[in-house]
Amino acid sequence: MMDETRDLSHVEQVIVVARFVEKGTAKVQERMLALVATHSTTGEALESFLLSVLEKCGLDVENLVGQCYDGGSNLSGVFEGVQARILEKNALAVFTHCFAHSLNRAVVNAMNHKDIPEPRNFFSILELLVVFIRAGHRLHYFLQAQSVLLKEEGGTSEDAAELLAEAEAINLTSTDENDESGDDEETPLTGQDDKVQKTSSQTKPLAPSIGISDTRWDARSSTLCRYTKPIVLRAAVRTIEHVIETTDDSSARATAIGLKRSILEPRFLLLLTAFRAVLEAVNLISKFLQEVQIDLGAAMAKVESLKSEIRLLRSEEARERAKTEASKLGLLLGVNIEEQMKATTSEKRPRKRPRRLDDRPETEVHLTPDDAFRTQHYYKAMDKLISELDKRFPNDLMDFKYLQPNNFFLAEAEEAIARLAGKYHRHLVPSKAIAEWRLFRHTGPILKGKSLQEVCSAIPDVYDDLRMLYNIFLTLPITTATLERGFSKLPLVKSRLRTTMGQPRLQS
Repeated sequence: MMDETRDLSHVEQVIVVARFVEKGTAKVQERMLALVATHSTTGEALESFLLSVLEKCGLDVENLVGQCYDGGSNLSGVFEGVQARILEKNALAVFTHCFAHSLNRAVVNAMNHKDIPEPRNFFSILELLVVFIRAGHRLHYFLQAQSVLLKEEGGTSEDAAELLAEAEAINLTSTDENDESGDDEETPLTGQDDKVQKTSSQTKPLAPSIGISDTRWDARSSTLCRYTKPIVLRAAVRTIEHVIETTDDSSARATAIGLKRSILEPRFLLLLTAFRAVLEAVNLISKFLQEVQIDLGAAMAKVESLKSEIRLLRSEEARERAKTEASKLGLLLGVNIEEQMKATTSEKRPRKRPRRLDDRPETEVHLTPDDAFRTQHYYKAMDKLISELDKRFPNDLMDFKYLQPNNFFLAEAEEAIARLAGKYHRHLVPSKAIAEWRLFRHTGPILKGKSLQEVCSAIPDVYDDLRMLYNIFLTLPITTATLERGFSKLPLVKSRLRTTMGQPRLQS
């Protein structure tokens, strides 16, 4: 696994990580082999760098069974990318596009597609809301508004007074939008919030999320989860109203007016609640895919379960649940979603199709706003997400699934194992591996429900060739999450005060 990033001194840093099965056990390990500065990030340069790292570590490129990169063309390109160049040297080094990156890309493409403008506009409004609220003095007012709302939810007068006094003590109060003395940094409330007994699920003021991002995999999910909390959304609206009433900045006032109007739209509230369930499911699978011990079979099973869940969320029942939740949110904000949608229907006169285009224009179907939202926006977004998942997670490595106990006795199992054993004849004896699998599969009923590592540990010591087949299965990389974790630590080591640090010390 390999990837590159730019550090704080604007030097391109390349990280190489090896994934392997620990000898004598079935435990999967991922270890960093090198962190090297490079002046060129072309496919040719990165290939040379990778080969030199393998040679330095005493590893033979012929023993590679897999390679995993993100979607960058210099790494994943089918002609000049590193994966294509390595495949020319070793056809068994199967390339896997990082599952976590693929899942994130599927969500981004589905929610930002030009043919489905409503979800794209929704996330743009949500991002603008987060950025608008995070301004120093607005953030302070936003947190204090939550404190007041938490008190109104059921806190005692003594606890509320203590809570607000604490807010005053850390400069959370701001009465004038034009006051420029507010701190731009986020100032959290203290643990005193927990003393207030509330009737809602929220127990303390929450700062707005960092915002929507195409590269932070959980950004959309965390933002939606935060703003579907009634107190957070109501505090955001109060903050916007405060800006409208107090600011002398015409640009800020215009932005606030537009934001308030957009937030109180029925479609915004419907998408807020409908997409939360979808992105929560996506985020859970994304976190699972980032685990080191995950194997290809478990990863594909999780992706299939996500597809099934999204199909369920596409149903009318799931949409009605989201609509009910949106109606409750709307009532707290003074918005009656049902009445507004009916009013929209009565205000608009249906447009008749010209007779030259339709011989019977009176038979044309006119959708209500609710039906139009369901068919033209919500269903389209779900269908696009499902199609993206189907496209980005192919089943070309599914012969390995017959190494799982649940599939031992399927009709095509033996044929698939024979294909696998023949493919990896360089590392094992195909006839012996097939014979060992035939004997080992009779333990299938005992091993059903076990993880692949537990199954591998149960293989008798004399079944060397079968164990090699399982080791290859476990070694195939799924994601480059270990690289991303390395990149997240890089600025902590080479900080702004250490930008002159030498490369040998940095790598150590």
